[in-house]
Amino acid sequence: MPSNGFEKVVFIPANFHLSERAAAMLRELTELASQDRGRTTLPAIFWAEEYDEIKRRVIVHGVSTGWYAVDELPARLVQQVDGVSLAFLVTPRHAPHFQGRTIDFQETKFVLTP
Repeated sequence: MPSNGFEKVVFIPANFHLSERAAAMLRELTELASQDRGRTTLPAIFWAEEYDEIKRRVIVHGVSTGWYAVDELPARLVQQVDGVSLAFLVTPRHAPHFQGRTIDFQETKFVLTP
């Protein structure tokens, strides 16, 4: 069976929350993504970083979001956080970034706050 890339994701860490602004923005963007695709979508939360070959170091971008059609996600990955259904697509190595933290929406991006 081919890999879908979801084998190593973890469940949402304890005490992880969404601010009211973040939840409202996720709902709004999910509605737009669903309309655009003509399919029901769900938001996904990631931890984004990349290795810079030239500088030879990891560049951390932080919280990242994306949207998947509901039928593209295994049901076990859909979780509820503060009234929002989402997929928490974070590996065990990156899950501690979210422990006891809140995602907020500030200006034009989602950010982690204490």
